[in-house]
Amino acid sequence: MTSDVNEYLENILDDVGGLGLFQWILITIVLGSKISVSWSTLMMTFGGAVPDWHCFWTTINGTEYYTNQTFMKTCELYNTSEPVICQSQIYDPDMATVVSEWDLVCEKDWIASTITTIQMGGLLFGGFVSGQLADVLGRKFTYFAALFILLVFNGAAAFSTSWEMFAVFRFFIGIGCGFYLTVYFTFLIEFTPRTYRSMLVALPFWPIFCIIYACLCWWLHEWKYIQLAIAATNIPFILAIL
Repeated sequence: MTSDVNEYLENILDDVGGLGLFQWILITIVLGSKISVSWSTLMMTFGGAVPDWHCFWTTINGTEYYTNQTFMKTCELYNTSEPVICQSQIYDPDMATVVSEWDLVCEKDWIASTITTIQMGGLLFGGFVSGQLADVLGRKFTYFAALFILLVFNGAAAFSTSWEMFAVFRFFIGIGCGFYLTVYFTFLIEFTPRTYRSMLVALPFWPIFCIIYACLCWWLHEWKYIQLAIAATNIPFILAIL
């Protein structure tokens, strides 16, 4: 019975024109919106990077301490005549990441990787929930929800005032990515004749967008601007799918 229904649906797609203009528009919108998902997934490759930095060293009496050489990315100094402390970290101004934003070095160097783990946890949760949601409310609704989540929380993450707030936003961004990755392919193949479905897998949207993301990071050098750019990429696709 199920095979008869599937065959009937396949025949309908062939009868209405197969791979026509509607399918190409849908493919462009759905696969094109993968730019936000790929950039959201990769954001911490730049956002969690550690810029060059050095400490502003002072003695325990509060006087500045100078050394004969530059100790880059050094948290403690030994073999000095008197104890010195790292009063503050000074970062390379040409690169602004969440590490330099909240001093996630030395005893806090575990936080950046933890934020990435939290994001992946959101992706796992989103993938689990979205499968059920798509069956109940439909693929289009779940796809739209994915783009809306990525728009809102990528934009909000740019205005985070602490790494804890940023981590919460990254969790929801992971949920949005999970929503998209669960439904986008099924959403497409339901409207694409079976002869052309293998083509959808071969289209290299993801690697192309990853290359563009690398260029974006090279251009902007600022994690907040990158977050806003990722959020903005969702707007045309949300309007197109309405």
